[in-house]
Amino acid sequence: MYLTRYITSFVFQEQINLASLQNLYRLPRCTISAFLPDVLLAVSEVPGNYIKVPESEEEWRHIEEGFSVQ
Repeated sequence: MYLTRYITSFVFQEQINLASLQNLYRLPRCTISAFLPDVLLAVSEVPGNYIKVPESEEEWRHIEEGFSVQ
């Protein structure tokens, strides 16, 4: 749940929309909108079985800060 929220917020934060994804990957919007929900769902559910996914917003913020430091 938190992972989907994080990815979604990242997409909105970076102002990435279907049009920019269409241009980036050269795929029609209808194709992207068809598989994107399934991908986000899989990314939020599957890693929990193999990878420890942060469980709180605070843990995500800590990870985010690690990427911000240069």
